[in-house]
Amino acid sequence: MSRPRTTSTSGAHTSARSRAGSARTARGRTTSTAPTHAAPTTHTLAATQQRLDPLGGLAAWLIAPIVASVVIVYAVIATVFQSDETHTPFLGALALLCIAAAAATLLVAARPERAPLSLVATVMIVALGSAAFLLEQASMWGQNLLVQDDFAPISVGLLLLALGPFRPWREILTAALVAAVLVGAVVVLQASTLDAVKPAAVFAVVALTQLLAPALAGAAYSRQMVRSIREWQVESRRATRARTAESRDLIAQSVIDQRIGTLGADVLPFLTSVLERGTVDAADGARAQELAHETRRIFGAHVDSTWLDLVVARERTDLVTRGLTPLLVVADPEALAPDFTAEERVVTAALIGALCARTGFDPGSLVVRLDRDAISIEAGFALSSRSLHRMLRPYRSVLGVVFGRVHVQHRHPLLTITYERHDHTTRH
Repeated sequence: MSRPRTTSTSGAHTSARSRAGSARTARGRTTSTAPTHAAPTTHTLAATQQRLDPLGGLAAWLIAPIVASVVIVYAVIATVFQSDETHTPFLGALALLCIAAAAATLLVAARPERAPLSLVATVMIVALGSAAFLLEQASMWGQNLLVQDDFAPISVGLLLLALGPFRPWREILTAALVAAVLVGAVVVLQASTLDAVKPAAVFAVVALTQLLAPALAGAAYSRQMVRSIREWQVESRRATRARTAESRDLIAQSVIDQRIGTLGADVLPFLTSVLERGTVDAADGARAQELAHETRRIFGAHVDSTWLDLVVARERTDLVTRGLTPLLVVADPEALAPDFTAEERVVTAALIGALCARTGFDPGSLVVRLDRDAISIEAGFALSSRSLHRMLRPYRSVLGVVFGRVHVQHRHPLLTITYERHDHTTRH
């Protein structure tokens, strides 16, 4: 049978103990084999900078508001300067609304708390940008003098450029080619009405250059960043394995020395005295039983400990050092903690550390619950919802990339953070 894993501080509040006990009871005690998660692979998950390097993707978010602002401002300026070429202002206004909607889609979809940016967002951006191009051309059809001052082609290209940190390079390239076919076809159709007398192919090349140059730059950035991150990860893993191999013997020897020291303090002197006397009495039997129980307790003290128990123990020690009386509980009835990947462990440990270090944290309120579908972290805070959401913003971004869906609920004073694993398991 799998044993519920519960860690707490003696002498702490009874209410939190009851809460952890309820969590264990609700989840039952049935043993089942937990799936072992390997490192993420790109066979089932598209590789992007945001996915491979969540913190780097978080920093890259700044490109989204910059590009969105440039696109909107340029579209407005171009429309104003081309007002004498526009015979249907209503269609021109709709074109502006469409390109603004495309820029807003980028801005919202790329927000850190909504990470990772989805394929749906890419489709919406390209669709809205294409609609803006068609409406812009329709509003000036027959009166458009030049194609190089139309805002839609370069705007779509810039929006695709901004997707570089967030989407795979093949997807950006495909979106750019689809939009290029549309732009090229429309420009060729209206080439005879343009001011300059040039072959239709010349106008098509001008328009396509505005679209493809930034879009291809975004695809190239995505491809190169993914390649660089993967190379770094390979080298990092190789170095880690080398350091582990070098230190394994030292660690083993350290454990042996520690165990021998434990035996030498009580067990060996007792055995020596028995051998010297040559007889065994009832007191020796009782003493031998007492030493056996103590030896088993010491040797098995950390057998069932997981990385999550160690994280909680570290935070408990820090809180005690600060003069607090903590009650930090881990409820893991199915022993799922060992199945977490390195990324999952790092992110969860960082979140727990941030919560415990935050001013206003109630040290007797932290409960971490693990089940097959989700991880839930509860903690009490004497803070406003705005302050908590501001604190959690970067963590939500990374959690969203590593795990999937993230839910945050604050009902003063209890903050509950839940991130689901059932979507994540399909990506490993």
